[in-house]
Amino acid sequence: MTNDSHRVKVAGSMNRLGNAVMQENHGKAIQVLTSSHRPRMGAMHRFTLGRKLDVNYPTNRWVIIITLVLMLGVWLQRGSMLAGVQVGLGFFLCWALAREVDPAHDFSAFLATAFYLLSLLSFDGLELSLLFSLLLLLRSISGVCGRATTLVDQGVLFGFTAYLLVFRDSGVYPALLSLGLYLALLRDNVHPPARAMGRVLALISILASVLWPWQAGIAVQHASLFYGFIGIFVLGISLTHYVALTTDTGMHDDMGKPLMTYRVQRSHAFYTMALLALLLWENLSLATYILLISVLLGTGIYRTLVSCIGRAS
Repeated sequence: MTNDSHRVKVAGSMNRLGNAVMQENHGKAIQVLTSSHRPRMGAMHRFTLGRKLDVNYPTNRWVIIITLVLMLGVWLQRGSMLAGVQVGLGFFLCWALAREVDPAHDFSAFLATAFYLLSLLSFDGLELSLLFSLLLLLRSISGVCGRATTLVDQGVLFGFTAYLLVFRDSGVYPALLSLGLYLALLRDNVHPPARAMGRVLALISILASVLWPWQAGIAVQHASLFYGFIGIFVLGISLTHYVALTTDTGMHDDMGKPLMTYRVQRSHAFYTMALLALLLWENLSLATYILLISVLLGTGIYRTLVSCIGRAS
């Protein structure tokens, strides 16, 4: 009887211990599940639209080298450090914009920079704030950085737009921001406060674009057969590239997660519409227009050549 009662006590203790462990694991599992769907407060106040430049990657290393060489060469040749910095940054930004438009191919960005170098024949400065804002908008739309959009991201985008609105005095910039925010908010991984703020900023941008004056752009002021041919050619190349993006598979963002093709297509479509809007309602420097057009020409022509070679083989 004593042994039987001892066995009963041991069995009861084991059952209670097992139940306690199961309850503890269940509680931890619930905690993990709930915390994974709850955005951390710290994460909502970080800037997430920056991308690391891995110098161990050959193409990235070449971009840095060429950028520095251009800066130094133009500085020595023209005797202006500012001109050297602008040319070098323009080369880098042209490459970066092309990588956002065509993330599946490294060398298409280099073809775009080759077209950009034509601006050295008559370099008249760059609107760097515009180029930086376009770059960040493209990243926000495609989600290539892999992290959820935050309040800081929205604030930086709005800050660039406010600067351009005041100093360029054109309603085209808030219009582009509202369109970019709308496309960016279609993504799933957007923090709820950032989504709400994005909607508010989009409404403010729409109101500003309506109230602010618009002006006739370079394509309107200098309307000619030449500009018409350039516009049709760029649109044709852009459309060919847009269709070719449907064949891109296996793309990944900076966090290693799959990058959806339709997001890249949205980013590409936004860039094309932004370029057309800037041609119709802005008067930028010739070098800025050459850079913006070079992005579409370089990526589009490269994709066309790759497609033709693939069919021939």
